[in-house]
Amino acid sequence: MPGPTFFNPPFSVLHPTNNSFAVGVISTNKRAYTAQGPMATQADVLIFPLPLPPAQYGIGMWTVANRRTYVNGVATVGQTSAGIAVTILAVPPGLPKVEGPIYPTVGAPRVHTR
Repeated sequence: MPGPTFFNPPFSVLHPTNNSFAVGVISTNKRAYTAQGPMATQADVLIFPLPLPPAQYGIGMWTVANRRTYVNGVATVGQTSAGIAVTILAVPPGLPKVEGPIYPTVGAPRVHTR
């Protein structure tokens, strides 16, 4: 089912446990844009603020992306995509903890992908 394409920065994505919004993204897409910003791809890493110890930082990764639309050979993120949020703990150092699912919430209204 075609739906709106997700774009970066992903400030409308919520962390599943503390309901904080994503504050940034690390993306390799520098070519394809919507009116709101660069198109989100499956290779993007979302950054979440986690002020409470023992967490060092939180990241999000897209695991399910569009199957037919690609940017530089990487699948785009659309309305039906999903991902996971992971918290990197300080004690023990570097131990990841899966927090739960993340979903795109606001897409580009004029760009639809499958």
